[in-house]
Amino acid sequence: AAKSGERHSPGISLNNNQSIAKMGDREREAAFEKIAQAAKKVEGAFSMTNAGLDDAFVRIFVQGALQPGAAPRLTEINLESNNISNPGFAALAEAIAKTPNLTSVKLRHQRTKPSVPNQDLFLKAMELNPSIIKMSVEMNRERSARRDKLESHNRDLKRKARLKAKTANKE
Repeated sequence: AAKSGERHSPGISLNNNQSIAKMGDREREAAFEKIAQAAKKVEGAFSMTNAGLDDAFVRIFVQGALQPGAAPRLTEINLESNNISNPGFAALAEAIAKTPNLTSVKLRHQRTKPSVPNQDLFLKAMELNPSIIKMSVEMNRERSARRDKLESHNRDLKRKARLKAKTANKE
């Protein structure tokens, strides 16, 4: 969790940066560690699209920024158009299920589509974490319909909570 007095970034956008993909393994891992540490301080969205990210990045990002309480102000993750595959999808799905401040996760346009079991893990994450109101990840037709219903359900839960809080404040 953030320490008292620690500054937070209004968001991070590292889109269309292929320089990491050109680094050697040690350099890449060090860069991934720094990015994960920076993501802990984000207030709002973390976006790193079309940056050549892979499962190694996801492993470090999950361990650094998506542990419970690690990034309490991180609300959106956009890792679209990268090279994340099934091991990375599984790690992300498990982590976002336990990250209650996240409202939006964008993972479309990877070189590999999530397997059906990983699609199910993302749906389970939405069930376990009702703060997720937007989940952009490729799914088959049946699971896309289920995702749409979960997004609607989670938005309704959020709306009801706001109304309840508003009513409680008036009393």
